[in-house]
Amino acid sequence: MSFIVFDCEGVLRPTKGLSKVVLEYLKKYFKIRIPEAEIAKNVSIFSGGTFHGAYFKALEFFVPGYDQEKAEQCYRELLKKRATIYKEVEAFPEVIDTLEKLSKSHYLAISTGLEKIYIEEWLKRTNIIHLFKEIYSGDDGTKEKHIQMIRQKYPEERIVYVGDAISEMKLGVPAIGVARNSSQEQLLWIAGAKAVVSSLNEILDIDLDLL
Repeated sequence: MSFIVFDCEGVLRPTKGLSKVVLEYLKKYFKIRIPEAEIAKNVSIFSGGTFHGAYFKALEFFVPGYDQEKAEQCYRELLKKRATIYKEVEAFPEVIDTLEKLSKSHYLAISTGLEKIYIEEWLKRTNIIHLFKEIYSGDDGTKEKHIQMIRQKYPEERIVYVGDAISEMKLGVPAIGVARNSSQEQLLWIAGAKAVVSSLNEILDIDLDLL
């Protein structure tokens, strides 16, 4: 039985809830304009990391040479909003049905940079936490470390990673890229994806043993 390991942001649920609030706070505190086209072009900076990481990546990209004191003040305000953001974001429409079907023939795991308290709360609220045999978060280290932990605990099982970030295609296991916009698809292929899907339910049609 294979292990299918899922990233969370951009794979199981949209990242836009997080990125929208981050960008609104950046605009407010630093009095800048961020064109929608520029946001869409660089949306990957919000993927696959912690709330802290998303904020400072966006800050470095959109506000080079930022004032450190103002940045810390902005971040403190964001922290107050964090729990609400994580609670409110819904899973993509096809996710629950797809996970239920996959769980009948595969082990499922979560590997995310998010803090464990927030990812477990969201999985419980979405009523899918029971589908996952293992849940690894930023509290457990990097995603490379998560893969090592699964290998050590389940040495006989084959691992397939499902993610939407370039770095997730390079974790040393076969990876399926999730490209919910066309510009990301080619980048995932180039990064080493064994397959690329635009919706999670397309994984049901992939023979994972051939990846």
